[in-house]
Amino acid sequence: MKLFNKTSFTFSDLVWLISYLLALGGWFTLSVGVILLNLWTYVWMHILFSLVVILFIIYSVHLHHIKTYKLPLIALIIIKVCIICNIISASNSEDKPYYPLVFIGVLILMAVNLFWIFLLGSSPGTLAYYLSGQIDDHFYTGEVDTSVFGSYVEDDYSMTTGSESAISYNTDGTPKPTGLKCRALFDYNAASEDEVSFVKHEVMDILNSRGNWWKILKSDGTVGMAPSNYLTVVSTHSTITLPDVLSSMHSNI
Repeated sequence: MKLFNKTSFTFSDLVWLISYLLALGGWFTLSVGVILLNLWTYVWMHILFSLVVILFIIYSVHLHHIKTYKLPLIALIIIKVCIICNIISASNSEDKPYYPLVFIGVLILMAVNLFWIFLLGSSPGTLAYYLSGQIDDHFYTGEVDTSVFGSYVEDDYSMTTGSESAISYNTDGTPKPTGLKCRALFDYNAASEDEVSFVKHEVMDILNSRGNWWKILKSDGTVGMAPSNYLTVVSTHSTITLPDVLSSMHSNI
């Protein structure tokens, strides 16, 4: 399996890879210091929990589940920060020869944890959101793995691009809007030919709102795909129906 299940290696992948190496290095340094200080009996659960959180983050990013597990990941990282502080309290003996190992390991882990919180908790349009890779095209294109997770990504995109039968057409052959419109929450620049670019607050027609990538029609007649988390549904009628609300909730998840 290729790293990050992609054929290309982007800058965001490099950012995550460096953070993995720092986190694992900090954890190893901390573990060695704890063992040399004979504190393993007291803090072994803290050390193992920190390792589990690091591995879970690597798993989530590797299989493109950042958006799915964003809140649980942030919660686990916060718990991990509290646990690391307890380790410092348990090893509060600066006169011992191996205390610097514990201090260096904790310092590295704290820095990486804070960095991860910014990456996972930032909103679209920010630098941290870009660095996290959540807007990269590998969330819907690229080499698809044959595993269940790879099939899910492929099916999610095919629902919006391959199922043309779900889209109605006018007599002149142009796509017929569904009656719903969407408003752009942020600026977006198309990353491929089948996507469309738009500016913040621009209103467009929705042709297909299945999956995480919607097919939209701009006022100039341009048709293409757009990420649903950059859009919110606006009703063209005076009353808002339940499907409109559900679609809007889905776009903001």
